[in-house]
Amino acid sequence: MSNLLFTRRFRINYLAYVVSTVFLGIPLCAGAAQNTNLSEDAALNEAELETVHVWGKRSPVKSGNASGLGEIKKISGRLQREQVENIRDLVRYDPGIAVNESGGRGTSRGYAIRGVEKERVAVTVDGMGQAVMLKRRDRTAGLNSASRSSGAQNEVEYENLKEVVLNKGSASFESGSGALGGAVAATTKDVSDFLDERENFSGRFKTGFTSKDMRKMGSLALAGRIGDFEGFIQYTHRGGHETKAHGDLYKQSVYVQNYSDASRGRLLSANQVSGTDAESGAIRRIPNPLDYLSGSWLSKFGWNITPEHYVGAVVENSRQKYQVRDMFVPNYHGARTIKDVQEPLYEIDSDVIKYTPTRFYVDDHDNRRLGIEYKYRASENDSGWLPDTLTLRADSRDLQLKTTVKTLNCSPWPSIDINCWPEKSADNVGKRGYWLDTVLAQKDTRFELDAGKQWQFKDITYDLYFRSGYTQSQFDVDERARYVKVDPTITGFEVSEYDYSDHAGPIKGKHWFVSVGNHVDLDEKVSLSGGVRYDRHNFSAKPDDEQKKRGIIFTNSRYGNLSWDLGMQYRPVDGLAFSYRNSSGFRVPSIVEQLGPDFNISSVFLQHQPPKAEKSLNNEIGINWQSPLLKFSGSYFWTSYRDLIGVASKPKPSGIGHGDNVYYNLHRVKTYGFDVSAYVDGNTLWQKLPEGLRLFARVSQTKHKGTVEISPEYSMVFGYSLDAIQPLRIVYGIDYNRPDDKWGINFTTTYSKAKNPNELVLNMRQGREEKVSDSMDVRAKSWRIADLSGHYRFGKNSVLRAGVYNLFNYRYTTWESLRQTSYGLDARISTPNYTALAAPGRNYQVSFEIKF
Repeated sequence: MSNLLFTRRFRINYLAYVVSTVFLGIPLCAGAAQNTNLSEDAALNEAELETVHVWGKRSPVKSGNASGLGEIKKISGRLQREQVENIRDLVRYDPGIAVNESGGRGTSRGYAIRGVEKERVAVTVDGMGQAVMLKRRDRTAGLNSASRSSGAQNEVEYENLKEVVLNKGSASFESGSGALGGAVAATTKDVSDFLDERENFSGRFKTGFTSKDMRKMGSLALAGRIGDFEGFIQYTHRGGHETKAHGDLYKQSVYVQNYSDASRGRLLSANQVSGTDAESGAIRRIPNPLDYLSGSWLSKFGWNITPEHYVGAVVENSRQKYQVRDMFVPNYHGARTIKDVQEPLYEIDSDVIKYTPTRFYVDDHDNRRLGIEYKYRASENDSGWLPDTLTLRADSRDLQLKTTVKTLNCSPWPSIDINCWPEKSADNVGKRGYWLDTVLAQKDTRFELDAGKQWQFKDITYDLYFRSGYTQSQFDVDERARYVKVDPTITGFEVSEYDYSDHAGPIKGKHWFVSVGNHVDLDEKVSLSGGVRYDRHNFSAKPDDEQKKRGIIFTNSRYGNLSWDLGMQYRPVDGLAFSYRNSSGFRVPSIVEQLGPDFNISSVFLQHQPPKAEKSLNNEIGINWQSPLLKFSGSYFWTSYRDLIGVASKPKPSGIGHGDNVYYNLHRVKTYGFDVSAYVDGNTLWQKLPEGLRLFARVSQTKHKGTVEISPEYSMVFGYSLDAIQPLRIVYGIDYNRPDDKWGINFTTTYSKAKNPNELVLNMRQGREEKVSDSMDVRAKSWRIADLSGHYRFGKNSVLRAGVYNLFNYRYTTWESLRQTSYGLDARISTPNYTALAAPGRNYQVSFEIKF
């Protein structure tokens, strides 16, 4: 039991009362007799505080924003019910949150929330951020799909997760750097997710299949407890292919004239009739072929020293590999498009055309983590001054993101071979090979402390929480480019080749932060929360003379940022609540942005002083109504972003020509919009309807406010693209879950409005000329699809889940897919045939899970 004793006499004004209550959790309210509606007899008591004894069981410390605005929490059961198998499934039914695709590579670039995207939406797993996005500027980026890197984030294995919290709006108080538009915080499973207190051994096996990408998965977990020792180990494997476009696109064939064969003894097929899966070049109508593999190990084990003290370890090892063949590049030579038919420019008069021209992209992501942790949870009899909860963590993590681009002409036509390479001999005349590897390696060592304390004074409960952490990082970027060409000569053959390697790093990073917050229920009507956080980031490097010659002049930078999250909820009557939230966000420039967009190109461009941190401020008001019949919530937000980073150049001192292309703080952007959700209980609406029947709807829209101005100090600059804003999205439907959860069914309709073309207008300046252009060449129409999913339990320990998506086989293309054609530093899809971006037609998903 907890015994708290306070005796105090003082007076205090209302401002001090609010500040101390929200930020410090100090119960000063008891002395403010003159500010409370005390009875006359109580007022005569000189506001002397009585001795207060608090007895009872401890409840969890509240650490969230009191307003509840902008937060979507998905625990393991909901993740399974929504059949979440990848990042796209996670937000499938969450309007206002979108996934950034990575230019046809199969990977993703994080999320888009409230007008910003990628690194401006923080993603953390157990409090550790994802790897830095490797953005490279080169001759091909933004012009076609052969970019050096995909700019992808390493992804999460969703079978490892027990909870995901999606936070809309600035959220750096919770998630630190990067949470400008929002944050996604994931927590991995613990032993308690596999074992209850009565079990000493448990297992779980799950297998599944999705038809849209022919992906198969299997997951096996074993957990056990011997005395005070417990642990689990889980392995998950996935394998599949590209996400198919609508099935109608695969039902046609095309006649292709590959060569004007002059019959010069070449055993090559000049013409062929092929299916759409073999089409290449500008006429290709379906996505590129992709092979995907992933494997993930997660294990946690530890010792319950006493009921209050636990010490344990975590081991995680995950790898994802994506291999794409770029079929938007013709798999024959010298082709041009004439009336949608591929015809050759040259006859067969060169050894080059004996081989199939191919291009491959391979993205390989590795994540290895080893950590230890100590947890303390106070018992009911512990002294009142001890924290209720305390967690200490230490983690070591190695991340590696590798991108490989291979442009080959060495496999006999029409065969393909990603492993072929030109050999330097007369038998290989006509062969070509270009091979580029780009590797980002990131090593992190983290120490973190979390503590929470709850106490009650009179009728007020105070929840004080404290976090602090220190992370030391090292970043290395390596690039190797190889090229071999074998040409004929009069006397035999000659070889043209180069083998170039470059290295940027090591760059050292140090980050520490401290945050404190408090959640307090003043009475039955008013709840307040407040928290402040300070982050300090230091980066340093010691480039050698050779690196300096190549333009790598970065040496050090420092960033200090203050963030906060304030919330209030007022409940005038039972069931009705009004809320307000004010929060801030910041993003420290990544090491890539501090080095510059061209940090590995020989002394052509140089990075100037590192840019400032980006900032955001979010305001949100909301209303919430809960009754047996209806649960309704609605909110309106307005968010401002400043110092957003982009690439630009300033005029040369002579006034003629442009200076270096580097990263500057260029843009100020404002967005506003609303979120609405409603749930109607069917049985309360009409008692003849079964319990568990529910109608639901969710709506979200974000809009841009004002115009994005371009500063006159830049001679080559583009405005801020608003293609990250998701069009109006509505999700509505009906579901039924039997009260004992034996079975359930869900019918969901998703509607998306057409993309507003005004959001794709891009201001730009080239020299003294200002232009207005479009950030991309295609628009998205409105669409509506319906999904049907459900589950059935066979006894207590096994469950079958299945779903039919795009039930009515509707033809449509999502804005998230079309965005892959936008211009920028990242890889993009450059095909003019946008049917290749079409969404899948009717597709199926099924999984079976058994516990033992």
